[in-house]
Amino acid sequence: MQSQRPGFRTWGMCNTNVDGRQKVMYALTAIRGIGRRISNIVCKKCDIDLNKRAGELTTDEVNKIVAVVSKPLEFKIPAWMLNRNRDVKDGKTSQKYANFLDQALREDIERMKRVRLHRGLRHYWGIRVRGQHTKTTGRHRTHFAQPVENPFTSTRPRLRNSSWVAASSEGTDPLP
Repeated sequence: MQSQRPGFRTWGMCNTNVDGRQKVMYALTAIRGIGRRISNIVCKKCDIDLNKRAGELTTDEVNKIVAVVSKPLEFKIPAWMLNRNRDVKDGKTSQKYANFLDQALREDIERMKRVRLHRGLRHYWGIRVRGQHTKTTGRHRTHFAQPVENPFTSTRPRLRNSSWVAASSEGTDPLP
């Protein structure tokens, strides 16, 4: 088997385990935020043979790949290929990958909810966001949504008499 050969090992790269049995270009797609196009150009910028298996990479080549993925604009990868153009926070273009991609996505959704965008409200309500029809399909998905409590139909007991609250805190019975 190939996995038992000494040259084929699993690399830990960008907080992701990369399968050493696959070719380098396809093995890099295991990292969230890196697709085939970005992995292809990263391999070309690092002068890595595309027919090489990921387990055959040296430590220097892996470090080169991580450097190119983390700062692609310094290695002249065009900005239109990156997945984060003109970020809302800092206005910079970058490539988000692995945990950074998850964090950026979470921040974007929270910003949409805070600003009360239509998309953010639909995320908040737990219903379809991208314009799909919702009349007949997806009826059982709503239990994943956060329950929104209506203050007018709440089942919590309400305190009506403030003298009762003061008397109950003193330990005496307010009723004669």
